[in-house]
Amino acid sequence: MAKSRKKQKRKPSPPRGNNKEDATTAGLSIREVRVTHVVLQRSKNKKRKAAADDANIADWYKVTYTVFLTTQTGTTEIKVNSTKDTIAWDQMMVKTRGVITDRADELGIDCRLGAGPLFMTIDGYWKCLWVYAESEIGKKKLEAEARSVAARKGHQTRIDAVIAKEWEKGDGFKDRGEKHRAKASVLSALEQYSQKEFSKAEPILCSIISDLSKEGLREEELLSDKTKRKMATVNAMVESASSVINQMTKKLTFKSTRLLTGLCAMLAPQPSSNVSMRDFSDVLNINRQAKYVVDGFDNRKEYDAFLANNNESTNPK
Repeated sequence: MAKSRKKQKRKPSPPRGNNKEDATTAGLSIREVRVTHVVLQRSKNKKRKAAADDANIADWYKVTYTVFLTTQTGTTEIKVNSTKDTIAWDQMMVKTRGVITDRADELGIDCRLGAGPLFMTIDGYWKCLWVYAESEIGKKKLEAEARSVAARKGHQTRIDAVIAKEWEKGDGFKDRGEKHRAKASVLSALEQYSQKEFSKAEPILCSIISDLSKEGLREEELLSDKTKRKMATVNAMVESASSVINQMTKKLTFKSTRLLTGLCAMLAPQPSSNVSMRDFSDVLNINRQAKYVVDGFDNRKEYDAFLANNNESTNPK
């Protein structure tokens, strides 16, 4: 006779539902809070300028705290940035905690899980975060200063190389802006050392031109267009007169001597001009001791005296 099998009772399974334990295990937990970025922030009016010295143009350094949230399915991040007015650790602590609290319902953050109690109730860790951020800011400033020193050193090296080279014709300025900046820089230095007094500026410029002329500078290129035209005319007249005088002095006659005497009398400079007979003779390339030169100057003096006496008799006091 077959034995009858006893029917085993099935054990009841645990109830399913959204109890408290299920709710907490399903929420996001705070894994850690870390300083992830320290970035130099420049003022808007200086962003376009070349950043040779980052430390000088920096308004502030932005610090970014990143809150890492974990679940069984992945990771979520919340970023919190400092502002220009953030200067203390507790300011970032309060701001970050506020962001976590504000987004708790949206993201399902349970601050009781993971490292939540550490970051939401204990202040010591936030002090350490800010100390680390300040150390990173210090490193950034040192790096910026190192770049600045290197840039200044490179600039000085280029200046030394220019000073050491010989003067040459060159290619001129690339554009008007470059020329304008160079002019402004030179003019500023001249104003500083001459104190904007012509009595000081003139000898400075004359000395510079004299030195540069020895290096091959064409002095006439420094004149204004009007003065250039005037000087070109005078030079042409002098060259023409010198050529004629040179031809006439090769074979002097009574008539040519009289003509040269009259020419010297006519061209002789006024006493008020402070031009000596030596300078006059050098320009025309003539012998200042020649009789027609001496007689020409004497005749000019007599003529000037005649004009002076005639003016006195015509316009008595």
